[in-house]
Amino acid sequence: MVEFHVFYKKGALPPVPELNRAMSSRGFAIELQGDAPPHERGEDLGLTVDGKPVAVSVSLTDAQAPEWAALRAAAADAVDGAARLSVLKNCDVRLTLKADGDDARWARDVARNVGLLACGAYENLSASRFINFGR
Repeated sequence: MVEFHVFYKKGALPPVPELNRAMSSRGFAIELQGDAPPHERGEDLGLTVDGKPVAVSVSLTDAQAPEWAALRAAAADAVDGAARLSVLKNCDVRLTLKADGDDARWARDVARNVGLLACGAYENLSASRFINFGR
């Protein structure tokens, strides 16, 4: 199971139809089903690619959760700690997307797109990659 994180401010996220349009700009029809934003979905992201379901699970950690303090503590010790702390200060949600096999590609793409479109941040733990789109 590969895990990706996206940090953003809930109010900065475009509506789902705009997310779908932006995510589909590279030739694949990538869609989040329904109108609920990613942070209001259950465990299944409800993702399809070219009309076929893609298994991506989703979970939410918001700024009010006890885990947020742990994220801040870990960020302070990271090499890019200042950037991470800035993201945690300016965002109010961390969305975690998980998938296996080929589906992980789509989980990664959705996480990167949501982070970019909401001017938030994207994190790929397995590749030790953190991108702050909000700078």
